[in-house]
This record gives sequence, C-alpha cells and structure tokens, in this order.
Amino acid sequence: MKGASKIYAVAAEHPRVDFVLCGNFPDAPELPNIQKSGVLDREQLAEVLRSCKAMLTFSQNEACPNHVLEALACGLPVLYGDSGAMREVIGDCGLPVTVEDFGSQFTSLLQTLPELSRAARNRAEQVFNPSRNFAQYVEHIQTALARPIRIPWRKRWLSAAGGMLAGRVGLK
Repeated sequence: MKGASKIYAVAAEHPRVDFVLCGNFPDAPELPNIQKSGVLDREQLAEVLRSCKAMLTFSQNEACPNHVLEALACGLPVLYGDSGAMREVIGDCGLPVTVEDFGSQFTSLLQTLPELSRAARNRAEQVFNPSRNFAQYVEHIQTALARPIRIPWRKRWLSAAGGMLAGRVGLK
C-alpha cells in the first residue's frame, strides 16, 4: 500500500485520533484507533468518507490520485505527503504533512475545518467535474485532429533514413 506504513506510524503516535482504512490493508497493525473498513462499494465509501474529518495520504509520486478526488468530492480536506502532483491537485483544500508534524498540521486543519470542507467540495465540483472536463478533452482532441500534421524536415529525413543516423553517431 502506498504510504500505509507512515499512516500506521502516525496512528501509533496519536492514539487519541481515530483512523479509518478503506481498502485492503493486510499489514495494518492492531491498534485501538485503527478501524479497517475493507473494500467498499461507491456508496459505502462515500458514506465512510463523509463520516471523517479529513483524509490522510502519504501516497508517492501520483499525478491525480482517485482517493484524493473522492475525498475532495466528499468535502474532506486532505493532509498529504508532498509528493507528485498532490499540491496541485489539492490546492488550498489541505496541508502538506509528515509523520513528525502530523499533530500540529491536523490541529491547524481542524481550526478551519468548515472553510476547508467547503473549499474541498467546491474544488471537486469546479476543477474535477467529469462533465466539464470530458467536454474539454473532446474539444482539445477535435482541435488536434483538425490541424494538419507538421513534421520538421530533420525528422522526415530521419524517418526516411530508417534510423541510420543513430548508427552513424554511435547512439544506442
């Protein structure tokens, strides 16, 4: 699981905070503040997420992780390990966090929870709305298809030469 060991470490260090794991976490420690919900269908997942105050993720190098989009759609601010595109995806709807500063960051998040929750839901609706985004994808694809293909002369020559240039200069 991506970043699960860090979540376990945070849970162990913060026994007064409850953690709900959604999905398959066979290596999760048996701690009184960790609840394993298992794999859930969409409705169950939304219900569980809405019962929480925030999402915590230490997922690494993800471009646009579904679990973050699901949290934002449910109005959950996100505490996240600053990796990949997390900062761009989450925007001002959460805070970067490490195992060491979880306590202070979670406290800061709780102080503005109503505002962050509204911002999270609004971000999901405005930035990640499938209806809006799909229409934009179709428009960009149609625009690209309508343009003539322009291949620079150098690349035309390379294509016609069948890669001989690479052999001449010793590239592998």
